[in-house]
Amino acid sequence: MKNSAIKLAVGAVVLSLAVSILPASAATPGVGDLTDAMRYGAGAPIGTILDFDAVDGNEDDAGVTVPAAFPMNFFGTKYEHICISINGGVFPTNDPTLDCSAYDENLEDLAMDAESPMVAVLALDVDLTMCDESLGTFNVERDRVVGTNDGFGVPCSVYYGTTTVDGAEAMVATWYRVPNNDGGNTPSLTNTFQLLLTKKATGSVEAGWDFAFEFNYGTLKDDEDGYAMNAEGVYDGDSCDAYEGDPVNTKTETYDLCRWGVGVANFIPNADPSLEGTGVGYEFFAAANIGQLIDGGDKAMISNKLGTTVLGRYTCMMISGQTQGCDPVFSAGPPLDIRPLALDLALDATTGVVVPGGQVRLQGGGLIANSPLELVMRSTPVVINLNGQTADASGNFDFRATLPASISAGVHSLTLTGTKPDGTPISDLLYFEIDASGKLLWSQADTPKALAKTGADSFATGGLVLAALALIGFGVALTASRRTKKA
Repeated sequence: MKNSAIKLAVGAVVLSLAVSILPASAATPGVGDLTDAMRYGAGAPIGTILDFDAVDGNEDDAGVTVPAAFPMNFFGTKYEHICISINGGVFPTNDPTLDCSAYDENLEDLAMDAESPMVAVLALDVDLTMCDESLGTFNVERDRVVGTNDGFGVPCSVYYGTTTVDGAEAMVATWYRVPNNDGGNTPSLTNTFQLLLTKKATGSVEAGWDFAFEFNYGTLKDDEDGYAMNAEGVYDGDSCDAYEGDPVNTKTETYDLCRWGVGVANFIPNADPSLEGTGVGYEFFAAANIGQLIDGGDKAMISNKLGTTVLGRYTCMMISGQTQGCDPVFSAGPPLDIRPLALDLALDATTGVVVPGGQVRLQGGGLIANSPLELVMRSTPVVINLNGQTADASGNFDFRATLPASISAGVHSLTLTGTKPDGTPISDLLYFEIDASGKLLWSQADTPKALAKTGADSFATGGLVLAALALIGFGVALTASRRTKKA
């Protein structure tokens, strides 16, 4: 068996689960979900929480084998069990002792490690022992934070259960708000993803039934891990876990070459049992790096789809032991220009410049790819037309907008708002005052003292990435500087 020396070989245990069969629904997103792709029960994940702790007390790299909802024909072989790995994989098997705990490899090597075909739902190094204290309470016996029900489900957990989809038998594994393993991990960031296998009417009990794959993604924020390509773009067995915090907002060669394993793979045993078999993978996102696939990336998995109209959902089938529609979602493209989420706001104001009808320059980066921007002038709120301008595919922007031709004398503010990679809004402010003739008296980024004392102007401030925001009046550029601060 092909195994990396850093992997912890752990046998799987077979669990019998008594699960009431309820129809799967996507109507109620879980906590933190940014899509409607996930299939849930009535206000909770489907099924019960898998007890990986029962496998040698290991909640990092382990697998649990459970009975399949129906016998399946997977690449021409009938399987009646599946091994569910903490590390985002599902392995059809007839071996109750199968070790399916491998991680940080491409699909072919994952299949070869387990000597089994497999489905990579999100193949990386999930580690339940890194559950953040904000998601639960410390359990002395298990020596880790154990998730506390968030009103919908239990974070840092993997669920498995049986269900129905449009009357057809189905089984579903859900990784709910799970963290990755890495020394530089940001514990509060988690991923929620799911695999649904639905029985089709074709096939047989003897040979196994045909079925449909449904890969569902609610949110993917923890990008700490994956497998690495080398500089020539070839996988050579390396993992990709050298990050200090996430999401990663600095473009490095290592980051550009990091991948998440998503798709299906077959394992073909060698005719000579003493020799290694072969893995054959059908990977969805081999052409995209992790920075493109996380929430906010230009190829974010929650913002794309395959074989469906639902964003964050990817579907294909296994018919007569052959995949159908399990095609790459993206072709190879140029690397992203990923910029840090930081603040560098500059306004150079010379008194006497006429402001109404002038322009505002907006520059920045680190936002969600192609996300909208909003610029509002107050005191009486006026939304300034940005002519459809948004952040680009890398989350950056640089353009000008025209101010209203009529602005009353007095103090005004401009508020620019965008969306951070975690989906939350972020904004920044600029204050200025003009006289009755529209000429600029002063401008500054901080709240004017008079407003601070009276509380007359309460605008939300944040740390939007602005390389510059400059008022330009009728061709007269106004420039000034402001110190940088981190968001």
